[in-house]
Amino acid sequence: MMRLEHWTNASEQGSAAVHTLLADAAGKAAEPFETVPYFWSDQFGIRVQSVGMPSQASSYRVIAGSLTSDSFLIEYHDKNELVGVVALGMQSRILKYRREMNQHPARGHQHPKN
Repeated sequence: MMRLEHWTNASEQGSAAVHTLLADAAGKAAEPFETVPYFWSDQFGIRVQSVGMPSQASSYRVIAGSLTSDSFLIEYHDKNELVGVVALGMQSRILKYRREMNQHPARGHQHPKN
């Protein structure tokens, strides 16, 4: 179990709870709540975002931008598995990763298609 303290997680849990209650009322099996950790924060006019578990990575690769600029996208890998992504100032690009990683939260992740 992991504690995620961001409002997006709280919103997703609320939605999952409603779906579970409605499924139970209809006599259907509810789907388990699974999500990939995600947060964002605006700092000094720049959006910082993280999805997945970058701390579990054994390597990283800068995919776009530069670590010396105010805009970059970094993929974090453990062996050949994508385990996390961090972006600074690249909102639309990281959202593709988030969608892809949330489709299969418990298994390895492939690069999202642009």
